[in-house]
Amino acid sequence: MNRPKDSIETQNSLLTTDQLLFIERENLCPLCNGEVKIRIRSYLENFTIAEEAECEKCNLVIRTKDHRMN
Repeated sequence: MNRPKDSIETQNSLLTTDQLLFIERENLCPLCNGEVKIRIRSYLENFTIAEEAECEKCNLVIRTKDHRMN
């Protein structure tokens, strides 16, 4: 489903400052402030999604998480 750009901007205007800070922290490298690249792999045999966030600028792995699908 494609959303018009103005609806995304409207959603962003409804976010609180704390929510915006959280999003920024999750998407920026704590070491160099570079943009974090997030890779996701799906393992359907055990209903798990693996997430890995890495900064390509400084080659730092920010986080790795496994998420269980319900």
